[in-house]
Amino acid sequence: MERTLALQVIEANLNRLREGLRVAEDLLRYTPGAGSEFGKLKKLRLDAGRAEQETRRVLGSELSRARRLQKDVGKDETPAAELARTDVAEIVTANLKRAQEAARTIEELVKLIAGAALSRRYKKLRFAIYAREAEVAAKLVAISKRRRFAEALERFPVYLVIDDLNTVTQTPVELAGAYYKAGGRVAQLRMKSVAAKARLMLARELQRAFPELMLIINDRVDLARAAGAFGVHLGVQDLPLSALSDVRGDLLVGLSAGGPGTAAKAVAAGADYIGVGAIYHTESKQRMRIVGIAGLHKVVRAVKLPIVAIGGITAGNLAKVLKAGATGCAVISAVSSPKKARALYVEARRFAKR
Repeated sequence: MERTLALQVIEANLNRLREGLRVAEDLLRYTPGAGSEFGKLKKLRLDAGRAEQETRRVLGSELSRARRLQKDVGKDETPAAELARTDVAEIVTANLKRAQEAARTIEELVKLIAGAALSRRYKKLRFAIYAREAEVAAKLVAISKRRRFAEALERFPVYLVIDDLNTVTQTPVELAGAYYKAGGRVAQLRMKSVAAKARLMLARELQRAFPELMLIINDRVDLARAAGAFGVHLGVQDLPLSALSDVRGDLLVGLSAGGPGTAAKAVAAGADYIGVGAIYHTESKQRMRIVGIAGLHKVVRAVKLPIVAIGGITAGNLAKVLKAGATGCAVISAVSSPKKARALYVEARRFAKR
């Protein structure tokens, strides 16, 4: 009886293992930007298939005869959690966990009837699925954040930069509040003259006050992680993205570029969006090279990521910048007073895509 029971459970879990991996693989296959993760998961599924072939070879027809689908008391039950999936990432994660659990069950039970060597094979497979799950989860979060970021700028194509220059007559919270009320959802906290601790506290205050705000921290990955921010923006002189692979976590990362060449390198490094500028002369970065509308258009044609234009953008030239292909426009001086900001926001609404 013990051997028959073990065979029944092994046979059922061989199916669960294969099904779980297949669902996750198929979803990654059609998820833009997840090609590498799809390839790794496909290889893992093929490894699982070879393990199953070996298991069926060792146990022979005895295994298939052990199947008792009609006596499976769980076949007609569907847990409530399985009916409440909210997105692709949740489905992928759930199916990879199902595959892990199936591999563990097989690993334990084949010890009884097939020996340690086959058990070790399933243990190795289980840990490989753990590793793939972590990679896939990080990739899907990054893809989701990039999509949300782009959609937010399509709805309201202004990227607010909270800086010392535009918080002279208004507080950072007042500036962000007016932007948020107007429909803006992407803001960068710059304010380089403010101490790190104060910036951290301000970042947390902004996120509490405006829960849908996608807050991006300028330069400081450590502050972004500590604040639980949406992302970080790195300039040309900041740490290279390649040096941040172990500390980036799930942060959305924007990189500055002055032309199509540096933009292409930023894409290759793993950037989620590109900041391009200066489009016009700007008081916030007086030594910044002017790339102009022509330079912006070259970057737009060269890369497929969201493009945020910056530098001297006002209500008067916003339309020209957006028509050149920018996903959104980063502004500092253009929102230095409530009157200026209102004019800019009225103009921005003309270009809302949804």
